[in-house]
Amino acid sequence: MKVLYIGGDSLPTGASFSMEKLIEEEEKLGIEVIPVVHEGNTEQLLNKKGKKHYVVNSWSWMVGNNYSRMKVLIYRIIKSFLNIPCYYQYKKIIKKENPDIVHINAITTYVGLKAAIKLKKRTVWHIRELLEEDLNGRFWSKKQAYRLMGKTDYFIAISKCVEEKYKKIVGSKRISCIYNGIDTNLFYNEKHRILINDKIIITMAGRLTKEKGQSLCLDALAPLLNENSNIVLQFAGEGDKEVIDEIIHIKNKYNLGDNRVKLLGFINDMASLWSETDIAIVYSKCEAFGRVTIEAKMAGALVVGYDSGGTTELIEDGLDGYLFNDSKVLLYDVVKNCILNADESRKVAERGRDLASKKFTSENNAKQVYKLYQNILKK
Repeated sequence: MKVLYIGGDSLPTGASFSMEKLIEEEEKLGIEVIPVVHEGNTEQLLNKKGKKHYVVNSWSWMVGNNYSRMKVLIYRIIKSFLNIPCYYQYKKIIKKENPDIVHINAITTYVGLKAAIKLKKRTVWHIRELLEEDLNGRFWSKKQAYRLMGKTDYFIAISKCVEEKYKKIVGSKRISCIYNGIDTNLFYNEKHRILINDKIIITMAGRLTKEKGQSLCLDALAPLLNENSNIVLQFAGEGDKEVIDEIIHIKNKYNLGDNRVKLLGFINDMASLWSETDIAIVYSKCEAFGRVTIEAKMAGALVVGYDSGGTTELIEDGLDGYLFNDSKVLLYDVVKNCILNADESRKVAERGRDLASKKFTSENNAKQVYKLYQNILKK
């Protein structure tokens, strides 16, 4: 079986890391995988491993939710024009490689899918995002997007909440949930025990955006930091200048120094960071899945997540992590109780590590995708 895998991310994202690992695991199962990626993060990951691949720098059809009609029109005209040569590049590659299946890595990219459909190839579209809710974006044309969705053979949703949203568009027979897989060899840390040192490390990881909730997290936990001089809150990731400015403003408002609230920027070695973390916070209210949730759990950190979206599928409150919201169960109260009840918190974190390392593995993910490929080819 040969699969042509098309990715569209140039920056480091959960989708690009998931794609790279899925390719590695699929090849272990005997699948010949040919990646076609955008210049940038995924290409660098493939280069490090010496993996044969193609590069096509196609443009996304995602626009901001706040874009005016005129801005959307201009964006669409320009990007559509720039995508014309990319379309022919994809066609050329597909003809040359002649894959059994063309697998598209995210709904933010579409040009390779058009080429595959034109060449009558079996197609799988991986939906890794809640576009409007989490990425603050939308298609520049729903009509065009839904038309392509109607011609796609099958869809993979990375969580039940993503499946529920898109099965209303594509129907329940052409979509199923296959949870993302995380590399246990990289993230699993059996030795990590939380809340045993004088310093307590609380970490939020992910792109700094309004939707991810970093400034809300700081605003909620700043009083706790003022009450406890041994707590450090750190943010790993790059992002919007407005969010960074907001974090700095809140930090200054509560008179918290750089040693108490840290902006770490992009971190290459997240496994090490999670292994030093006591409590991981996930504040996104519309998380499609949440790689950081599983990464942190596998490393032995205690995860406290917002009670919505894909996060509720990854955390069972009080069993393998804790959930909070903006009304009855506040983040401040949950984190404070976790610190005050350290013994129980350690038990919850250990259960989280054990459950995550059994269910959300890269191997499980690849086997389920492989089975889906086989079913599609049988049909």
